[in-house]
Parts: sequence; C-alpha cells; structure tokens
Amino acid sequence: MVRQQLKIGDEFTNWEIIKEVDRKNGRRYWHCKCQCGTKKEIEQSSLITGRSKSCGCLRVGAGKKLKKYHEDHYRKDGVMTTTLKRKNNTNSSTGVKGVSSIKTVSGERFRVDIGINKKSLYLGVFDTLDEAKVVRKKAEIKYHKPYLG
Repeated sequence: MVRQQLKIGDEFTNWEIIKEVDRKNGRRYWHCKCQCGTKKEIEQSSLITGRSKSCGCLRVGAGKKLKKYHEDHYRKDGVMTTTLKRKNNTNSSTGVKGVSSIKTVSGERFRVDIGINKKSLYLGVFDTLDEAKVVRKKAEIKYHKPYLG
C-alpha cells in the first residue's frame, strides 16, 4: 500500500496546507488555511479521506442555499406550504390534526388550534370530537386553502 505524501501547497476541498505541525499522539497534523481565511491544524487522515472539507464555512453556505431553495419553492407569502399538507402526528390522542383532548372535571373536551404563518390560532374548546373536527375543517379552508392554491 502506497502512502500518500502531502506537501505544502496541496489542496483538499477548501483546505490548503501551509506547514507541517509536530505529531500528536502518533498522528501527523498539518497547519491549513481554509478558503474563507480561517487557519487550523488538521489531521492528515482527515484531509486525505475528505472527512474535513472546511472550517465549517461550507456548511453555512449549504444552509443558505437550502433556505433559498425552500423560499423559492415551498413558501408563499411567508407561509411554508409543506407544513400545511402534513399528515396528522401518529402520537395524536384524537386522530385529528390540530385537535387535542382535554380532561376536565365534567369529562373529556376537545381543544382546536390551527397554525398559520408561524402563529397558532386558538379556535375554541368543544364537547364532542365531531364538533371539533368540523371547526378545524372550516378553519383549514379559511386559513390554509389560500396558500395551497
């Protein structure tokens, strides 16, 4: 097996080798400079295998690209349309999205909420699950339908 020989000036993704550093725990390290200007000591095997690609600036850039993609494809007037299409959570005690059961002294009642544009709207508390379902469905038509086209 031939070992890869590294030298000053070699580039690995965003890292450029500046100088060799003393071995630590029997491992070889290199002083590297990221394309963004950050300098850091990187273990040789991390450079060769690609485990270390940058100081973290690549992750930031990827996050910004993903956010822009979501803004362009899934947001309408600031509302994330994919969240409006989500199915009901499997942990739901009622089986109806936006409806939760409340235990009271007089028995079980049902609270209805709907989320729109990062805000939760309280729609009321009802005696039966059927009433709560009807109110939730009307609210979905009123608040969600304009964003779903």
